[in-house]
Amino acid sequence: MKRWAVNVIQPQSRDAVTKPKSDVTEIAQSLGYGRISIRMQNTREMSDVALKALIDGITSEVERGDIVLHQFPTLLGFRFEEMFINCLKQKDTKIIVLMHDSEWLRGFYPKENDFLNSVDVVIGHGDKMNDALRNYGVRTNIVKKELFDYLQEKGIPLSYTLEKKAVVAGNLDKSIFIETWSKNMPELHAFGGKSTDSFGDNVVYHGSFIAQDLVEKIPKNYFGISWDDNLPGGGDYQGYTRFNSPHKVSLYLSLGMPVIVWEESAIAEFITKNHLGFTITTPNEIKEKFQSLSENQLVEFKNNANKISKALRSGMFTRKAVIEAESIINGIENG
Repeated sequence: MKRWAVNVIQPQSRDAVTKPKSDVTEIAQSLGYGRISIRMQNTREMSDVALKALIDGITSEVERGDIVLHQFPTLLGFRFEEMFINCLKQKDTKIIVLMHDSEWLRGFYPKENDFLNSVDVVIGHGDKMNDALRNYGVRTNIVKKELFDYLQEKGIPLSYTLEKKAVVAGNLDKSIFIETWSKNMPELHAFGGKSTDSFGDNVVYHGSFIAQDLVEKIPKNYFGISWDDNLPGGGDYQGYTRFNSPHKVSLYLSLGMPVIVWEESAIAEFITKNHLGFTITTPNEIKEKFQSLSENQLVEFKNNANKISKALRSGMFTRKAVIEAESIINGIENG
């Protein structure tokens, strides 16, 4: 019996698309998994015959009884996802689906419940997402993975001080609040792509960087903000944070940065329970929250963030979830 991790090969990006998947692949390899490599391509225009031939080639080394860790979504299209899983099932393999996103919760894949019910184990995010999947009709065993890990090519040093300043990183088009950030608010440093040059008075814009450059440039002694706004033209980004674990939270925490999150987000309970930062109902509250923080609270936040950074850099959350998923599969086989 061999174990395989699906690895989608695509150009390095400046958003949270390539980094989390490459990290999962690397962590799986550290557990003894081989790679099933898939090159990013336009599968949507392929005929069924051509797509099947592609999948047969990709899975040629997979044999009966093997375990396959599939990272969903691959962004190769839902037809590819379904045909790929069907091919693995025909080989009588055991399938673990590790979810980077729920495309159903994002409004894109109404048949996601059928897809997830066709595999052996699902690795979801926290309780909020997994409960939503259960209510949606997913009957498959679900394992919880509360945070994405964040591996680093270089050992970025941790800081041991914390200032009442903030960082926001990622797709800044989803962070509309930075456009109205007033001069009376704390200093805010922004990293990421933005389609316009509209920034508030006390915002320092640093540009967009690939992951490794980003972790070197971000100030490690500030708070990290994880807040998505809904876009006027459509896009329920904030609503989705009621269910998911944002990758940017893992970015911040891996650098030892306490975080600021929406109090209704799925990750809020984990952050408050572990004293890794604080929650807000609107970004306008950040100034008042900063003013209320004592020096002892700052020290506690910083120490806890530095401690969890080591777990994220080592791949602990993914490793634990994959091992638990394997134990479920082994239990089913032995039962």
